[in-house]
Amino acid sequence: MLALPCASLLVTAAGIAALTNARLTLEKRISFPEMLELIGASWLLNFLPLSPGLFGRIAYQRARHGVSLRDSATVVVESVVLSWLAAAIAVLVIVVPMGRLLDAFSAIVVLSLLIGGLALYRPIGRDSLAAARCFVLALKLVDQCIWTARYLVVFRVLGWHATPSEACVIAALAQTAMLIPFIGNGLGIREWAVGLVATQIPAWIKGPDAADTTLTVALSADLLNRAFEVMVALPIGFLCLWRLKTRVLAARDGQPHRIAAQKP
Repeated sequence: MLALPCASLLVTAAGIAALTNARLTLEKRISFPEMLELIGASWLLNFLPLSPGLFGRIAYQRARHGVSLRDSATVVVESVVLSWLAAAIAVLVIVVPMGRLLDAFSAIVVLSLLIGGLALYRPIGRDSLAAARCFVLALKLVDQCIWTARYLVVFRVLGWHATPSEACVIAALAQTAMLIPFIGNGLGIREWAVGLVATQIPAWIKGPDAADTTLTVALSADLLNRAFEVMVALPIGFLCLWRLKTRVLAARDGQPHRIAAQKP
């Protein structure tokens, strides 16, 4: 419950870094640790309305690395579209056509897509947007697996044995609810969307032996999921904000020394 949100954070930071750096020259690229700090800080701040973490990250990237507003906005749109595409692949290609029959093979399918994305990403080069998008799509599929595992775990904690197909559908819905702009991480919307849809998943998707999910259990599951998410986001977010402040102050303190050294 605590480790899986951290894994999702790492995957998200890697995807945003790939899409952003593909648009930057070598000297302007953002390192993965710095991007991880930006995403971690945004994660915490985006629990507030109007997504201040998103706009703060865009402002930071522009001030520190010269990333244009147009490029930052394009990266956000591409990340959202690729998230929807990954959710659609997971549900429409893996879960819906074959139901539980493909549960045992879904990990193989996702692993194959990941390997294919990495294989395409490396030979074309880091400057190719097409390669970066394939790489990020593979990461989004991995993130879909992480979210599926989160719901499997949280249902088990409550004593409710959800099937992998059922958890995959719920995870896709939860991620979609979180993509709604200007609402802090889908607070409230995600919980009720999961609660209502989890009770309506047909038996041919989740399996004939699966028990019917009640609204109380579904709401409790996502509330518990959110509680653990906040428990992780608070320390990570504040640590990332402190690290970003340290970076800015170090760059500000070092600038006069560099200028003075160049005068002779």
